Amino acid sequence: AQANTASIIDRWVIIQTIKTLNEHLKKGHVTRVIINLTTQSLLDKTFIAWLLVAFNTTPIPKNSIIFQLSENDVTTYLKQAKEFFEALKQIKCQSSISRFGCSVNPMENMKHLSSKYIKVDGSFTLEIENKETREKLTNIIKELHILGKQTIIPFVEKASVLSPLWQTGAYYIQGHFLQPPAPAMSYDFSKEE
Repeated sequence: AQANTASIIDRWVIIQTIKTLNEHLKKGHVTRVIINLTTQSLLDKTFIAWLLVAFNTTPIPKNSIIFQLSENDVTTYLKQAKEFFEALKQIKCQSSISRFGCSVNPMENMKHLSSKYIKVDGSFTLEIENKETREKLTNIIKELHILGKQTIIPFVEKASVLSPLWQTGAYYIQGHFLQPPAPAMSYDFSKEE
């Protein structure tokens, strides 16, 4: 029952996101969202077909939602993850792996997966001022970039981590320092200079 509940929640989140993105599109905004999926959606053989039906209810581009699985799920279910990411790619959706870099050999699985985005584990950001951590993160990011992956660094909570993070070569950063969570997607990028 718990597995079924997780899958139902994933689908509900996707439907609500599609509705919200459709409203943004009507207002002329191009918005992209990352949705974390549970193990149950990864293992659900009906998920991709259902997703196609859900997308067909609206004109939003399929690449406006990036579907994200944790490194732990990807490592545990490598064969299914490879098939899942390939199926997403076939229907023009994008994918991401989160909490990346803490497994025994994190780069080994990357050779087999078509995921475009990699969100490294937040522990790297929390310890970024430690030279060894920064070097390890820099090496992971370099290897990911060689594989054509775009990296996301989470937990950017204070300005002091920005300088060390820029030195690592990360593509994107995310955290409360940039924008804390809000009840609605209302951030106005036009106010930025």
